[in-house]
Amino acid sequence: MTTARQGRPPRYSDDELLAVVTTVFNERGYDATSMEDLARATGLAKSAVYHHVSGKEELLRRGVTRALDALFAVLSEPAGERAVDHLEHVVRRSVEVLIDELP
Repeated sequence: MTTARQGRPPRYSDDELLAVVTTVFNERGYDATSMEDLARATGLAKSAVYHHVSGKEELLRRGVTRALDALFAVLSEPAGERAVDHLEHVVRRSVEVLIDELP
């Protein structure tokens, strides 16, 4: 993540922004997190956050979608010819994805 330089607000990639938002959701809880909290955590003005998303519901949806897409992608990975090998691969990779996407 980049930090503010010379008074300019920081710039975030989608993944970086979701990482910050997810951290705040985990620390405060989704219901207790306001858009003001998210703006403060990102260093952006609240209006700048609203320029890119409609609200915290959209941010939650984006985070959940990213995690689910990663889980579904595991099903398409090559995993051997036997069904048991494929099942073992799916279980192992799913655990890896869940650990990576835990927040």
